[in-house]
Amino acid sequence: MSNVANAIAPANAIPQKSFSLKEQSPVLAANERAALEVLRVHFASHGRQWPTASRKALARLLCPLHELLERIPAAQAPRNSVIHLVIVEMQYRGIAYWGWTSDDWLDVLCSSEAAFRSRYGGNGNCRQYVIAVAYLLCGFDRIPEIGRFFPYRLAIKVFGREAVEHANRQVFDEMSKVGFRSVHRPSVSNALYTALLIQRSPRIDDLTLHTLQQVARTGAAFIRSGVATLSRTLVRLKLLTHGLDHRVNDRRRPADEYRATDGIPDEWLQWCERWRATAVRAASSITGDYYALLKCGRWLAEIHPEINSPADWTRATALEYVATVARMTIGRWSNPGGMYLKQRGDPLKPAAKASHLRSVRSFFRDLQEWEWIPQRFDPVRALGLPRAVGVLIGPQPRIVADGAWAKLMWAGLNLSEEDLKPTPSRQGCADQPTRYPITMIRALAVLWLFAGLRRDESLRLQIGCIRWQPGPNDVAASPTCFLDVPVNKTSTAFTKPIDAVVGHAVEAWERERLPHPSMTDAKTGSVVDYLFVHRGRRVAGAYLNRALIPLLCRKAGIPLEDARGRITSHRARHHCKPALQRQGTAGYIRAAGLARPRFTSIHPTLRHGDTD
Repeated sequence: MSNVANAIAPANAIPQKSFSLKEQSPVLAANERAALEVLRVHFASHGRQWPTASRKALARLLCPLHELLERIPAAQAPRNSVIHLVIVEMQYRGIAYWGWTSDDWLDVLCSSEAAFRSRYGGNGNCRQYVIAVAYLLCGFDRIPEIGRFFPYRLAIKVFGREAVEHANRQVFDEMSKVGFRSVHRPSVSNALYTALLIQRSPRIDDLTLHTLQQVARTGAAFIRSGVATLSRTLVRLKLLTHGLDHRVNDRRRPADEYRATDGIPDEWLQWCERWRATAVRAASSITGDYYALLKCGRWLAEIHPEINSPADWTRATALEYVATVARMTIGRWSNPGGMYLKQRGDPLKPAAKASHLRSVRSFFRDLQEWEWIPQRFDPVRALGLPRAVGVLIGPQPRIVADGAWAKLMWAGLNLSEEDLKPTPSRQGCADQPTRYPITMIRALAVLWLFAGLRRDESLRLQIGCIRWQPGPNDVAASPTCFLDVPVNKTSTAFTKPIDAVVGHAVEAWERERLPHPSMTDAKTGSVVDYLFVHRGRRVAGAYLNRALIPLLCRKAGIPLEDARGRITSHRARHHCKPALQRQGTAGYIRAAGLARPRFTSIHPTLRHGDTD
């Protein structure tokens, strides 16, 4: 180390004394070695008062320590313990402490507080002060490798209490604006203090995504979730461009267990990558087509190793591949790893065969239209879906039984806070707050039951999606409720009349929803204010199927599966329109003998919406 003072970041609240290069030499002089040996013997005999000559001989080594511990400040007991430890280790290693390597400091700091106390004894939180000495005077930067420690205590020693508290207030003031409560503070606070220490700055403006990734990669599980929340908070403060998903590091399988490109000819893979980079459809559609093309590449490698380029395909090759797809089974020409173990060998469903051929057909049509390959055959005709497969594809509505659906409607209209309490299997979570407010859950439940929307459409609704139109002046009728549905996979945005109970539930959530920054709609690219947002995040895509619908089934007292399979979000689209046309909402409730819903009564002329 060439300059002790320069090892300390300018933002530190603890100024340091400057020393000349000669005084900062890590090489011990002869009189310093002799004094260290005298002190080692003195400590071994449990002597209390230092020899005067030793203190004078070691002034070069002790002055920085005394000044730093005075400015932290450290109590007398831990201060004496730190100096005692440094003296012993310098005598053992034969070099000044600012010349120790990072490995030397890791050895001194031990892997835990218990190991440190077992090795050195020490008073109070001596280890924290030794870490501060290594961090401030010696530029030690391997904080994630020192095991468990108290980030807050170390941060206030390094940066000062005022600077640390200011950073903490900045983060939690922003978090409170979007619905976070005090129960969420510990994980985020520890993540923040650790990130500041790694960044070597008490200013949240200096934090980078790389630093947060390092904390998430090395921290405990509760700190990893706190890092993700912290990153999204910094995005809202416009200090980061995008947040961090800590679950990437929580994979249950090794990251390299499954590689989709294994067994693909290099030239075919290059064509697939080039097409993927050029295609301009929806990202999910491009990804699905890409994996279908990789499966086609494995078929080529095994059946036609002489064909590596799309330009080499002929009409005969295309017809042969259509026949292969028509007889394809699950797992064939793919590299599924540990997936689909029970289904392997079963025939693909007709819709899956049609999707696979559509992907390959789009690939060749694009390459020909972009003039990347010559037009040797017509992809639409040569790679068309066989009639024998096409006739097997058609509407297969999985309608829920009327009695079960009536109970679900009653459950959705009567959800309460009591229903959100942990189940008996989750008694350990009794003190945990619910993930979403009850008002939001009610609105989602009523939308699923009455609106007949796709899951993506429901979760992409925007603020102000409910509109009311007064009835004619000469008719004593309630106003008509309309719902603005966003762009979806089959149509542009449209407006549909909807049951008034949906409008009341959605507007109740709009009144309670906290202001959030606008977000970009991945489907349209426009900046919108999503309706279902809480704590800075949109409602998870799997929430309906994994949480809300099971909750409604438990309250309604019906099983989550029936004769037609599991009750999912899409089954409401199969059921809403025909069921409500036959009986209407009120008729359903009366037929099931259930209690009257708590919401405002439903207008008799608005008992169903257009679910096509």
